Amino acid sequence: MKRVTLLCLLLVTVFSFTVLPNSTCCCVEAFFVSPSVDGVIESEIIKALDEAEKSLDIAMYSFTDDELAAAVIRAYDRGVKVRILLDDGQDSDKGKRQFPKLIDAGIAVRVEHVTGLLHHKFTVIDERLVITGSYNWSDNADDNNFENVVFISCKEIAEVYVKEFKEIWDTVE
Repeated sequence: MKRVTLLCLLLVTVFSFTVLPNSTCCCVEAFFVSPSVDGVIESEIIKALDEAEKSLDIAMYSFTDDELAAAVIRAYDRGVKVRILLDDGQDSDKGKRQFPKLIDAGIAVRVEHVTGLLHHKFTVIDERLVITGSYNWSDNADDNNFENVVFISCKEIAEVYVKEFKEIWDTVE
């Protein structure tokens, strides 16, 4: 019995020095809205945008939400580097699209005009937090749909999303 205990203690000690310091701790939180529950996702995203310190990379199919646009503009006004990719059609001032407000604020916005949809719905904050899911940044998503987002706090995952963002960013003007 002493041998088993000693062996377990030895393995735990070796494991903690060889694996744990080299592993990445990633945290994931999931949020949901539905026609009967709204505001949850929007408020969590606004909170994250308000905490951004260095950068925001936003790839969004539909961006019509006034409160989210205001949070993005606040981040930009306090010195956060903001880049936004939108799908074709979001660059008009029809309806409640945020494109004109974002451009007027001085934010770098590029619109994808090639075949197919820019159907991404993700944001990378400070190259460490990814927000992704089915949720478009629209009132419709918040008020009328069953939607989800996950917040992934993980530098390695964020790097993958930044790479995808940059590949698209570099191909559109």
